[in-house]
Amino acid sequence: MCNGAAILFKAKKQTLTAPSTTWAELVTFSDCTLDVRGCRNLIGELGFPQEEPTPIGQDNQSAQTIVNNRGSLGQTSRAMDLKVLSSRNRIEDHEVVTEDTRTDELIADMGTKALPENPFVRYRDIMNGYSLVKAAYPDKQMSEYVYEGGSSNTLEAVQAGIMMLSVNANDME
Repeated sequence: MCNGAAILFKAKKQTLTAPSTTWAELVTFSDCTLDVRGCRNLIGELGFPQEEPTPIGQDNQSAQTIVNNRGSLGQTSRAMDLKVLSSRNRIEDHEVVTEDTRTDELIADMGTKALPENPFVRYRDIMNGYSLVKAAYPDKQMSEYVYEGGSSNTLEAVQAGIMMLSVNANDME
């Protein structure tokens, strides 16, 4: 995400069968760190070097523990050494950082499973920037496909939801 809209979205089947969800999350995390590294490089070449590491939302506690820990991997995870080590290196180089994210707030899940209408539409509108436009310009005529629901449609609340920050109710007044 950049300025409230997705700049890269991939939805594809994995090229291998993972023996566990942790393994699958580690493969995806490693692939994501490569994409983030490329985007950071491009943005830096455009004259906007990134000072802080890029947060990557993760809802699998085991995967987070493995990539953030320098300990050795267990017997069943040894084949993952290269991907895990490269991911750990990107974390240590302050290119990326894991961010504990609730499963229902992972916008990237839109590309991994069939979702009911409400989360699908909400994720879609966040990804393409409609949520921010709708919140900033509530009277603007939008496409009929733009999600109208939600109890808090102020610009600050939508921005906070997209950036997954908590908003103090006093700040929204």
